Amino acid sequence: MHRLDPRAKLLIFLFFVVSVFLARHLWGFLFMALLVSGAVCLSRLPIRSVLRGLRPMIWLFASIMLLHIFFAGDGFSPTREGVYSGIKVGCRFLLIVTGATILTATTEPLRLADGMAKILRPLRKIGLPTHQFPIMMMITLHFIPGLFAEAEKIMMAQRARGVRLDGKNAFKKLKALTPILIPLLGNSFRRADELAMGMESRCYHGGVRTHLYELTFSKADGVALATAAVMLSLALAVNGFI
Repeated sequence: MHRLDPRAKLLIFLFFVVSVFLARHLWGFLFMALLVSGAVCLSRLPIRSVLRGLRPMIWLFASIMLLHIFFAGDGFSPTREGVYSGIKVGCRFLLIVTGATILTATTEPLRLADGMAKILRPLRKIGLPTHQFPIMMMITLHFIPGLFAEAEKIMMAQRARGVRLDGKNAFKKLKALTPILIPLLGNSFRRADELAMGMESRCYHGGVRTHLYELTFSKADGVALATAAVMLSLALAVNGFI
């Protein structure tokens, strides 16, 4: 799985997402969970690293389930249909995030961006700047870890100055975050300006890029795509679409 072409991985992930959204009952979700477990075993990723990728999404997973549980009916009260809908949507979200974690853990970000650019190349004929999408994705992946690390440093510095970063209600908590958000936004704009200057100094004008190592499909990629197509057909059959 680590040596597969990134285009094949992206197409396989697309098949997987479609299969997850088509799942309607318990057997369909169990089948998709079995596929995810097989992918984790084939990738030889530690279970701890996969769970670490799911940890930041736990609050979002819980909020989605609660919204469906309490708001699926006519009033603000839990119903059986709401509980079933919340569990179903939560399982879909959990499976998709796990699949995305496996994809990003087995593929280098630069190769993933190159594969996305190759897949989206036909859309260039209708005027979409598909060659800029991978650049935006790479910049985002580069900035997010730095923002978290910088926010942690600012919080430690503000606590050392005696600033209280907690509050009893939502308004006080929001006010307490002001000493963190303002320096963080200022540093983000400064880093973005430095990045723009660096790209201009290297004569980057958003054109089509060339690559030292071109992406090529192999027999393993064909076998993987064929297997994914078969799994999609089985998922459709299990969920009663075929």
